[in-house]
Amino acid sequence: MFVFLPDNPAVHRDPLPGPVHYMLINNGIDRFTSVALRLNVAITVVNYADGDHGFDGFNDTAQSGAIIAAALRFVQEHIRQ
Repeated sequence: MFVFLPDNPAVHRDPLPGPVHYMLINNGIDRFTSVALRLNVAITVVNYADGDHGFDGFNDTAQSGAIIAAALRFVQEHIRQ
């Protein structure tokens, strides 16, 4: 899948229709989360129900900002270990 760039819509060439694409992504997340919890692995899952795919570039909201900030904090904390 190529990333959609607003200045050049021709760059977006996702071979799967939107609903199928998201279903496959969500199924993968569901499987990963289920196994991680079964194995008692410490994970954090964030569900941004109102966000679009690529919300970090397209949804400039307080919630998206908070999610991005939390992800950056996570990376910064774990890089130091």
